[in-house]
Amino acid sequence: MVKPRDVNRFSLSVIVLALVLVCALWPGVFQTPAPREEGASTSIAAWAEAISSGPRADEVHINTAVQDATGRIWGINTWTNDAFYEWNGKEWRPHEFAPTKGAAPVALRRTEEGAVLCLWRFGAGDKPLKDLLLCEVKGSSERVVARWKGEVSGLLRLSGTRRATWITLHGREIYRVRSGTAKLVYSIARSQMKAGDPSSPPGWQEFNALEAVEDARGHTLFWSNEMSSSFNDLSLRGLLEFDGQKWTHHARLAGVPDKAFTALVPRDAHSFWLAVGDGGLFQLDEGTLAGQHIAEPVPHAFQQIQKIALAGNDWFVIANSPGSSAISGDYSQRESDVWRLRGQANRFPQAALKSRASGMGRTRSGEALGRTSAPFDGGKMSALPLVRNASGNLFPPNRFECVVRGLDRGGDSSSRTERPLALTKNGLWLGALAGGAWWLPFEGAPVHLDWRRGLWMPDVSNLVLQRDGQLLASTWSGTIPDLRFFCPSRQ
Repeated sequence: MVKPRDVNRFSLSVIVLALVLVCALWPGVFQTPAPREEGASTSIAAWAEAISSGPRADEVHINTAVQDATGRIWGINTWTNDAFYEWNGKEWRPHEFAPTKGAAPVALRRTEEGAVLCLWRFGAGDKPLKDLLLCEVKGSSERVVARWKGEVSGLLRLSGTRRATWITLHGREIYRVRSGTAKLVYSIARSQMKAGDPSSPPGWQEFNALEAVEDARGHTLFWSNEMSSSFNDLSLRGLLEFDGQKWTHHARLAGVPDKAFTALVPRDAHSFWLAVGDGGLFQLDEGTLAGQHIAEPVPHAFQQIQKIALAGNDWFVIANSPGSSAISGDYSQRESDVWRLRGQANRFPQAALKSRASGMGRTRSGEALGRTSAPFDGGKMSALPLVRNASGNLFPPNRFECVVRGLDRGGDSSSRTERPLALTKNGLWLGALAGGAWWLPFEGAPVHLDWRRGLWMPDVSNLVLQRDGQLLASTWSGTIPDLRFFCPSRQ
């Protein structure tokens, strides 16, 4: 007589055998559908060969890399805080600076003048106050900027503008670095903030990070980035302005919804791009702080904008896909769309922009993406000549067109706000989350770089264009000296 336990074992064996046969006979089970870009391959043999013949990767984990004005590249790992590294063209090497011996690097940022600031923390343990040091490097020059006791926990932002160096903590404290120390100069009151979900219990609400940007007059504007932490957390209402002498809180901006922001980027000598959560895209006048709504190319296209940057003569807007996900022929579901506004930088004389030194879109590594243009006129440019899009069709230059639908395959909102970009003379490189990288030529179709082209790197945290033309790409899993290897069609 067959025992029930024997029947169960037999049934399990049949199921396992069936799964093995299905996987062997049906090639689509463990293979992603082939991409449409020419030159990509789904062959495992081709993939292995591409990896073995590709550039050797450095295994040092770097998640923040910055290039100074002399071309030297510096990096840290904000998760392990183990060392301050310099890229020598082939690998990361620890860089020793005597005053920082025994300290851990916690933040890295490039200033408007092209120097690199590094914030260091001494000591460990649970004590809230630490000995902190801020140093500056630029080429072979390095110096200590400030020393003080303070906190580095919570949401920290380090910003070096033309006129000041700022540190913001916990989404509500603003410190200014001057005279060899850092002092708390402004604390945002609870009454100046607004929660994304007012029904949440006050004790449960955290704060979104405070960002800083400088306008053409030298005034510093502080704002809360809703995508840095959570849509339901507390954010500063409107903008907080420091003119060098006094602080002014602009809680309401004319023409702009009373909602948290996700991007504030200098557009030209007189205005900013302003992204308002699920409220869309606006052009904000620098003098009046009044906003003008920009029409969306399709409904909900500009909800939750992650990044805005100028590359060459074109503006690029990266936003969450309408409906949270986008369908594409490459994968069943992807997220984040890239929109392009063509030819805006050629419409106005460059002399009008000379007073706007800070008016440049920038990559994460601090490289300028090009000069900005004059104010967008809300689409009243019908007399301008048409331009050709990637498909060869004529397209109005005053309208946004979607150039990539489904940039990412995962990731969270805070990671998307730190998405790396790198500009070359022929196009723009973008990092993707759980999706490798993208090459967006100014002329031609976008190219997706992932495992099917031999790229083993699932996420790209940094992109830095080196002086010799090589494109450094780094993430938590390692660094590739030249990402261009995986895209032979690029120029």
